[in-house]
Amino acid sequence: MLTTARPLFLDVPATYADPAGLADQQAEGAVSLVVVRYPAGPAGADPAGPTYDAFAAVSGGLLAVARSTPDYRFPVTPATALARFHDARESDHGDPPTLSLYALDEADCARFLESAYFAECLKLHVDGPASAPLVAEQLARSGCRVGLLELNDFSEGAAPRVALLDLDQLLGDATGDDVELGDTDAVALALAPHLDGVAGRALLYDRDKNRATLPDRAGHGFGLEAAVAQADRLAAARRDVRPAPPPDEEPPP
Repeated sequence: MLTTARPLFLDVPATYADPAGLADQQAEGAVSLVVVRYPAGPAGADPAGPTYDAFAAVSGGLLAVARSTPDYRFPVTPATALARFHDARESDHGDPPTLSLYALDEADCARFLESAYFAECLKLHVDGPASAPLVAEQLARSGCRVGLLELNDFSEGAAPRVALLDLDQLLGDATGDDVELGDTDAVALALAPHLDGVAGRALLYDRDKNRATLPDRAGHGFGLEAAVAQADRLAAARRDVRPAPPPDEEPPP
């Protein structure tokens, strides 16, 4: 799914694997994504299209879950994602889900979670390198330099592509020197190789603005800390260990 991730195995039927179990099995220090793909239903029956639940795991512990469609990405609680997986695996309707396992580094995992928890400030349809001038013009209008740029392509439902680029690094690498956003020709030149073969969307996440507003936008159920705490409790339950209560609850007698 992520262009920088290394596939360990792809499209294993849900009958033979479980996302929480796969997360538990990862080695100490390993960062991985377990991606559950839910194929789209019959034409017109499923307006969201195919759906992908990405379980981010670090050192064998489930960190968070990001749900992606061709149009959106957002966090879901681990319990919600696991309930959907088990319901789909046991259902007799539609194509069953499949699982893929990817290895990635911590920086790429952090970028991916940012793209789930942050709101985009720019969203454009793109179609290959010819779209680079359009994206460059809109980046200049955004005024955002400390941002995360996503270039995605969900046209192949079984193999979506998601590239996540640090905007400041992209601009710095364009010619070996720092490039200003206002220099749209140079920015377009830097973008063109990354847009090669991409027929999808370009999204920009402004890190500074998101970090300033995220505490007000995210409720307890969708906060990253709450998601991690719930994942820890689920992992403890799977190991038959009584989990620690949330900070605002009294321990059981």
